[in-house]
Amino acid sequence: MADIDRIDHRLAAVERAVIDGDYEVDALGDLATLTETVERLETRVDEQERRLAALEAETESLTGFVDNVESVNDDVERQAAMAVATVDRLEDRIGELESALEAVRRETADAEAATGRSKALAGDDTDDADRRSAASTTSEVPVAERESAPDDDGSKSPETAVSEIVSGVSSNGAGSGVDDFEWGAEESAADGRAAESPADESGVAGMDAAEQESVDRLLADSERDRSESAVGETATEDTGDEESVESDGFLSSVRSKLP
Repeated sequence: MADIDRIDHRLAAVERAVIDGDYEVDALGDLATLTETVERLETRVDEQERRLAALEAETESLTGFVDNVESVNDDVERQAAMAVATVDRLEDRIGELESALEAVRRETADAEAATGRSKALAGDDTDDADRRSAASTTSEVPVAERESAPDDDGSKSPETAVSEIVSGVSSNGAGSGVDDFEWGAEESAADGRAAESPADESGVAGMDAAEQESVDRLLADSERDRSESAVGETATEDTGDEESVESDGFLSSVRSKLP
């Protein structure tokens, strides 16, 4: 039986006792004490009910707070997901930009390499053109001018010196105004005449030996002068090669005509 039921039962008993008038005074005292107890209990019940209402209100507020926290968590999760998606897009974009930048760098490097090769080829063509121009300019100079022109140090070229010696020897030996290269033929004719006259053979041989010695000495001096003056020359390599070839060819022709 609940407390309220017991209290109701006792109140009913008190009412019956009062109405009937059969109870003693001591019983009435007990009944008053019981009534006070019931009142205290009712007060405590009301207090408990108020506390329950407050607890229910606090519970409701906590429930609302929890709901707010959950909604905030949901918002945070959505924002985090959006941030992750944004980061992924940025990474993809950065990858595309890096690929494009690498392609641009490769194209720039290829263009620079192609430009360098074209410049190198253009420089080689220019050098070849300069060398050909110098060679053609040198080849256009008349042989007579190159032979008669002195070197930078004032010494004569071997061709000029040999021509002068040959001219002098020819004029002294044959006594005629023949060309520089005709004296060999005249010496051959003189050798034929010397064969007919044994007395003149020794004189002709002596003259030939003197001519040979003079030509060799002059050639040696000219070659030494040329080697000493070659240090200060600034002519190009191609021009020097052509001059050396011409000198060797001329000296070879002179030596072939000597006895």
